[in-house]
Amino acid sequence: MTQPVDVHTRESRDADTGLRDALEVTAWARRHLAAAHARPAPGLPLESTASGEWVLAPDLATVDRVESEVRCWALDLGLYDRRQAAAMAQGPCTQLAATVAPDAPEALLRAMSMYWTMIIAFDDQVVEAGHPAAPYRAAVGPILLDGTLPRSPDHYHRAFLDVREAVLALPGGAAALPEFTSYVLDALDGYVHEWEWARTGRRPRFPEYLADGVASSHILPGIVLQRLEPGRGLLPPGEPLPPALAELAQLACLVPRLENDLLSFAKDEKDGALNACWVLAEEYGITPYEAAPAVLATLTALRTRHDTLLTALDTDGPQGTQARVIGQWVDACYAWFLSVARYGAKARRKAEQQK
Repeated sequence: MTQPVDVHTRESRDADTGLRDALEVTAWARRHLAAAHARPAPGLPLESTASGEWVLAPDLATVDRVESEVRCWALDLGLYDRRQAAAMAQGPCTQLAATVAPDAPEALLRAMSMYWTMIIAFDDQVVEAGHPAAPYRAAVGPILLDGTLPRSPDHYHRAFLDVREAVLALPGGAAALPEFTSYVLDALDGYVHEWEWARTGRRPRFPEYLADGVASSHILPGIVLQRLEPGRGLLPPGEPLPPALAELAQLACLVPRLENDLLSFAKDEKDGALNACWVLAEEYGITPYEAAPAVLATLTALRTRHDTLLTALDTDGPQGTQARVIGQWVDACYAWFLSVARYGAKARRKAEQQK
C-alpha cells in the first residue's frame, strides 16, 4: 500500500520549490519579479529586454556627463583607488537619479549620485569589511548639519561634507538638509546594528531586519532630494509628509530592499552580506533556499499594500503628485538592479544570449 506523502517534510518542500543553489534562486526570483513588474509605472524611462524584464533608459548624454564627474570626485577623494575603478563602475548611481528625477538640473542629479556612490563605497569597504560604523554615526550629524569635521577626518568624513555642500547649493537645499540628515543617520544606525550582530554572531530577527530595511535602502534621502526638483509640484522639503505618504514611502523602501536581497542571493552567499533569506532561514530553521519563497511572499504582501495605498492617494493636487512620484521608486529600483553589473546586468545578458 502506498504511503501518503508528508507535505511538511524538507524533501517535499525542496521538490516543490526546486531551489537548491544560488543560481536556481536567482533565476526563480527573476521570473517572479518580472511578472510583478510586467506593467511598470507610466512615464519612467525604461525599456523592455528580450527576457521580459525592464532596464533603465534615461538620457545617456546627461547621465554619462554627471556620472563621469562623480567618479572623478570619488577617485580624487579616495573613496576608491584606481585599481577599484572597475568596481565603482559596476553600480553607476546617476542612472537611477536621472530616472526618478528625469527633468532635474545636473546639480541635483550630481548630489543624489554623490550620496549613493559614497554609501556603496561605505557599505562595501566599512560595513561588509567588518569595521565599526559607530564612530561615523557620531560624526556624520555635525558634518551634515553644521559642516563640522572631526579632528582627524578621513575620506568618508570629507565625502559627507561634500554631499552637504552639494545639497546646500541646490535651491531649497538648506530646508531639505535636516530631514535628509535624519534619514542618513537612521541608515547609519542600521549599520551599527549590523556590526553588533556580526560581533555577537547572531543574525537579527526578521522584524528587526525589516525595521532597519527602510533606512538601509537609502531611498528616503533620495526622496528628500527629489522633492527639490523644480516644476513637478512636489511637496517641499522641510514640510513633513502626511502620514499616508510617509507610509507609502516606507513601503517604497521595503519592496526594493527585499527584491534586492533576492536578486543579490548569489552575491551575498559569496561575500556573506546580510540578506533576508539568511535571516529567515536562521529564525525558522530552514535553508536560505527554502526561505526565498517566504521573502517573495513578504514583499508581495508589502507590494500589495503599497499599490492599494498609492491608488487611494492618486488624486489631483500636490499630495497625489507626490504619491505618484514615490510610487515610481519600486519599478525604478527594480530596473536599476537589472541595469547595473553589481546586481543583474551580467546575468541578464547571459540569459538573453542563451535564448
